[in-house]
Amino acid sequence: MNTLTKESLFQMIVRSDEILLIDVSNFLYRYAWAYKDKSVSINGVETKTGHIYGFLKFLTRLENTFNNPSIVLCLDGLDTSRKELNPYYKANRSNHSDMKEVILSTTDDIVKMSSMITSVYSCYDSSFEADDCIHSIVSSVSSLCDKNKVNKSVYILSNDKDMFQLVRDTGYATVNIIRKLDGTSNWKHVSDIVDEGVVRDTFNGVSPKDLVKYRSIVGDNSDNLRGYYRFLKSKASEIANNFDYDIKNNKLVQKNGSLINEDITDKYLPIILNDFHIFESNYQIMKMKSFDFEISPISANHSKEDISDIVSLINLYRMDWFLGYCMRRSLYGSYVRELCNV
Repeated sequence: MNTLTKESLFQMIVRSDEILLIDVSNFLYRYAWAYKDKSVSINGVETKTGHIYGFLKFLTRLENTFNNPSIVLCLDGLDTSRKELNPYYKANRSNHSDMKEVILSTTDDIVKMSSMITSVYSCYDSSFEADDCIHSIVSSVSSLCDKNKVNKSVYILSNDKDMFQLVRDTGYATVNIIRKLDGTSNWKHVSDIVDEGVVRDTFNGVSPKDLVKYRSIVGDNSDNLRGYYRFLKSKASEIANNFDYDIKNNKLVQKNGSLINEDITDKYLPIILNDFHIFESNYQIMKMKSFDFEISPISANHSKEDISDIVSLINLYRMDWFLGYCMRRSLYGSYVRELCNV
C-alpha cells in the first residue's frame, strides 16, 4: 500500500478543512463495553461485535459532522519498551484480557471496513503505541503549517489524558482534543473539547508543555503508574511549572527567573530526589515518542475485488445498516450496489 511522504502529507493538510486523529483502541474498548450485548454467530461461534458496530457508527457521524475532514486511524503496535521500564505498566487491565483478544482479532477487519469512508488514512508501526503515532503526526503537521503559514484545526479524538500534553492553542495549527460525543448534529461545538485552558483547569494550572512532569510526580492510576505518596497536587504543579527536566543529566533544573516557596526546596523537592527513579520511569513512559511514521491512504484506489472483499466482511459481521450507508455515501457506492444487485 502507498504511504505519504512529507510533501504529500502537506497536500493532505491543504486539501482538508480539518484533520481528525483517532485513538482507535480507546474507542474500540469504549464501544465494546457500551454495546457488550451485541454479537453474531460466525461459523457456529458467537462473536462479540459491539466494538465494530460502535466504531463504524462513530466514523459515519464524523463524516457527516465535519466539513471535508481527513480522518487518520492511529493504531497500537506491539511496543514493549514501556513495560520494560515498569513491569506494572497497565497491569491493572488484566481483567479485560478476553475483550482485548476479540478486539485484536478483529482490528484489521475494522480498518478494512472503515476504508469505505471518504478520506480515511491509517498510521501503524509495530514498535510504537497509537499515542506515539498521534504525537508524531501532530508534530509534523504543526511544523508544516507553521513553515508554510497555513491555518489548520487538528482534533485528537480520545478519552486518554496522556493526549493532553499535545494540546496547542498557538501557531498556525491548533490542536484540541474531543473526549466525548453528545449525539447532536453540532456535537463538535458543544461536546467536551479540551484546549489549553481546560488542561490548566484540570491539572492545577499546569500547561500542556509541563504536564508530563506534573503527572510523573502524581502518577496515573489508569495506567497503574504510582506517584509519590501523599504528594500535594498543588506542590506538584508548582514544581512542574518552575523546573525543567534535564534528561541528559537526569535531574530537575529550576527555570531562570522562577520563584518558589521554601517548602518546595526544603520538603517536597527532596521527596522526589530521594526516589528519583519513580519520576524518571514515569516520565519516560508518559512522554510520547516521535518517529518517522508512515500514513497509508486506505480509502483510495480500491479495486472491484477489494470492494467485494470488504462487502463480504460487512456481511460477515451483519452490519447491514453500514452496507446501506456505503451504497448511499461511499465513493464506491455504485460498486457496492452492483455487488448487492441493487
